Amino acid sequence: MSLERQRVAEALPGYDVGEELGRGAWGIVLRGEHRRLRRPVAIKRLPPALAGDPTVQRRFAKEAHLLAGLDHPHIVRVYDYVKQEDLRLLVMELLPGGTVRDRLMAGDMSAEAACGIALATCVALDYAHGRGILHRDIKPENLLFGAPDQLKVSDFGIARVLGGSETLASSSGLLLGSPAYIAPEQVLGREPSPATDVYGVGMLLYKLLARRLPFAEDGELVSLLYRRVHEQPRQLREVAPQIPEPIAAVTMRALATEPGDRIASAEDLGAELADAAAAAWGSGWLGRSGLTVLASGRIAARLSATGAGAEGGRGGHGRATPRADAVWTGPEPAPGDVVPLHDALAGGGRAAGAGERRTPARRWWAPLAAAGLAVCVLAAIAVAVHATSGPAASPASPGQSSRAAAVSPSPSAAAPGTLVYSDDFRNPGAGWAPDQGQAGVGTASFAADGYHVAVLQPQNVLNTFSVGSPHAGRLASISVVAEATQLAGPPADGWGVRCDQGGRTGLRYTFEIHGNGSWVIFKIDDGGSAVLAQGPSGSVRTGRAVNRVRGDCTELPNGATHLTMWVDDAQVGQATDVHGGSPIEWHAALVLYRDRTSHGAEVRFNGFREYDLGRRA
Repeated sequence: MSLERQRVAEALPGYDVGEELGRGAWGIVLRGEHRRLRRPVAIKRLPPALAGDPTVQRRFAKEAHLLAGLDHPHIVRVYDYVKQEDLRLLVMELLPGGTVRDRLMAGDMSAEAACGIALATCVALDYAHGRGILHRDIKPENLLFGAPDQLKVSDFGIARVLGGSETLASSSGLLLGSPAYIAPEQVLGREPSPATDVYGVGMLLYKLLARRLPFAEDGELVSLLYRRVHEQPRQLREVAPQIPEPIAAVTMRALATEPGDRIASAEDLGAELADAAAAAWGSGWLGRSGLTVLASGRIAARLSATGAGAEGGRGGHGRATPRADAVWTGPEPAPGDVVPLHDALAGGGRAAGAGERRTPARRWWAPLAAAGLAVCVLAAIAVAVHATSGPAASPASPGQSSRAAAVSPSPSAAAPGTLVYSDDFRNPGAGWAPDQGQAGVGTASFAADGYHVAVLQPQNVLNTFSVGSPHAGRLASISVVAEATQLAGPPADGWGVRCDQGGRTGLRYTFEIHGNGSWVIFKIDDGGSAVLAQGPSGSVRTGRAVNRVRGDCTELPNGATHLTMWVDDAQVGQATDVHGGSPIEWHAALVLYRDRTSHGAEVRFNGFREYDLGRRA
């Protein structure tokens, strides 16, 4: 092991540190794996010359902490950051699918795919800008693929950490941002804004469509920067006359020299691009791109209105208009499918028999247009690793039906309330026991490595199995947290935590994840069951990995319960359910779910905590 790898390994004792994956001006990237979670990661080390800069050191912790809390389907997740002497390390999601630059160099990119990439980038930027975060270095190398149709953004915020608010260079003289894609205001040292990223998307789209950039290139940095400020970009259709006029017009408006002359925001750019692509290529253009998009707001509305994914894709299924009370239960979405984010995750559903719940729709994934630039920061640098959910639901008013909406993931507090009970499942006498009325449905037993719960017998009418917490106290507002590993069962099986009134009677809410990367919040009462919210999240680790699930049940004064779900400290969804009557006091439980097609599932629990959140209006 090299000295550099050895130092990184010593700074990250919980990880196995592997080979180098790439290096560049921003540092080196190493392959790694979290030992306990068996989670593959990419470990980025900032260059020592930059990491030793006192100003960079001060910004590193602040920015890394902020960015590590972001969770979005088009974001390279930042799991951890480490400061040790002159070491500055970022531990992030490892993506094996290459970059947009790789695909461009291979010649494997249609004009529709280029627009899909730019569209998803706008979706991601809109998400980031809403949280006060700019990228400032958009380019094909910073867009990575986790799967052939799923793109995420890396290196988000690196320029802010190394260079501060306005400057083009670090204190050591390193140019911040790629000169070929840099905006005029960055060249002039002016304060960047969301318009800076709009310009970056314009440059990206021009490059993908024309296979060249809009300014003459002679290899000289000074002349390149001069042209950026003092010359107008060459018209796209002069270089690539085959590009439809509506697409070219949107691209050139994004490339206006003055920020105030550009398309106003990333969301506006995405919406205009969706309209232009539909005008140029008709409905179904996104399906033909081979990419997927999960949009929200005006972008989702324009995609739905124009039928972007309705035909021409691999079985694409477009959605026309947003609905706040629908659960996506159609066929498995294909690239090009468009389901507005709040549609895909909103509540509703038919009633099921008492004691039973409807199988969560496995078709929830409202795909994303493709290249989602989105935020994640500091994440995988321009060194591409070649080895490489809508608005939050408002509390319901009396008389409203249950409804839910996706929420933008955000970090949770370390302790959500006052800890009232915890268990590491090492004491068989702690008092855990299956709820009554489940004879023959499943088993629960202690072993040396934790508490094993299994749900069996596919022919049984019940497809959930619950184990009540030994803590007998009831709380008006409760947070239930469990850590577990799914050991057996297909990806549709899952596990979670529950707020109930004690046992399998009365009203109960379950917060559950599945092996296919999805999550769901559902309710069961004497009248049946209903899914309140569901969707995908990059926070859900698939395979035999440890996940931490948290469900909060908070009583409201209007006969309603507000529900919030977290996975590994990232908020993934919420709902408000109106049940009427006086506020309920809650008990906690563990839950296993067996899909109808499964012959059995098994989960090992290794941690459990209950918190009193206090009665909150």
